Amino acid sequence: AKAYIASGKYDQAEKELQKVLRQNPSQKGVREDLASIYIYLNKPDDAIKAAEKLLASEPDNATVMETIGRGYAIKGQYKEAEDYLLKALDKDPGLVSARLGLARVYIAKGDQQRAKAALQAVLAEDSKNTEAYFVLASVATSSGNPDEALNAYQKITEIDPSDIQARYRAGLIHIEKGEIKEADEIAGQLKRYQNRPEGYRL
Repeated sequence: AKAYIASGKYDQAEKELQKVLRQNPSQKGVREDLASIYIYLNKPDDAIKAAEKLLASEPDNATVMETIGRGYAIKGQYKEAEDYLLKALDKDPGLVSARLGLARVYIAKGDQQRAKAALQAVLAEDSKNTEAYFVLASVATSSGNPDEALNAYQKITEIDPSDIQARYRAGLIHIEKGEIKEADEIAGQLKRYQNRPEGYRL
């Protein structure tokens, strides 16, 4: 099950975890993994149901609270999502994934300012969190701040020079800004990466 989770094969992981629970229903760690997997499988109701059962016996479990919050976010119930994610952060202020989830909830609610504040808090905890920079770039783009988005994509490529998605999105912004020279440079980088020999780095 752990191997399937690591490789993103959540359907297979769910089946294996269900087998474990049939043999030993008291495995709380397995139930926690199962609740999280339901999020990746886009089964928010199952995730919330499984996590609420865990929370009844582990009322201070921040990870379980986060799972419930993410489930409500998928369902579009942003008030409930925000409440549970804030509860998770109250129990564990260093839970970066919950803060990222909270930022996405704020984006969905149209609250760009609070979304940026949540993302900056993530980066204060983990300055190399590329996911936070991606979300920050999205917020900047939707707020009409292309230069801020470019800065975020630049940070991503500094952290991970092989991240072609960040370069591609930066290239699109340069095109929209009429900065053809910069866009051509990125296009060349992407082309070289596509035809790269083994071990090549951008």
